[in-house]
Amino acid sequence: MQPRIPVHIRVVDQRFKRYLWPYLFQSAAAALALFLVLALQDIGAHAVIVAAIASTTFVLFFMPRRSAAKPRKVLGGHFWGALIGGAIAFFASSPAGLELAGLTGYAFEIEAALAVGLTMLAMVATSTEHAPAPGTALGLVINPFDWRVVLFVAVSVVLLSLAHRLMRPWLRDLV
Repeated sequence: MQPRIPVHIRVVDQRFKRYLWPYLFQSAAAALALFLVLALQDIGAHAVIVAAIASTTFVLFFMPRRSAAKPRKVLGGHFWGALIGGAIAFFASSPAGLELAGLTGYAFEIEAALAVGLTMLAMVATSTEHAPAPGTALGLVINPFDWRVVLFVAVSVVLLSLAHRLMRPWLRDLV
């Protein structure tokens, strides 16, 4: 009989061994879906946006039956992130935004905090909570406003949601 290792000492989850094949399958499916989404579009150096999309991929492929994986939440959350982050980034690059930025040394920090905070508020108010979506808002504020990035987010979440929908019968909650 093997000695039991206390939970706080374990590095690998006990369920991993029992569900090895689903973990491997869903990891491969998630990686392939993300590869296709990224390969179909040119996003450039927008690392925060790609991180938000990668986080959404995790939710869809490892928590496929959870509330956060519902299309309303995925699409709605990223919609709010893109709308609010895009609006703040657009304003920040306008003459009025640049003038306002000259009045404080914390313009970027204020814009980033507003984008994330307002995105979270909008998601909670509309029941479209999706944890990776504020990353979309932050990513849009970090870089100069670009419609191609907004389009990338929209296409990515639609494609990932479709892949999730098609593969859902073979996916199980592993988290």
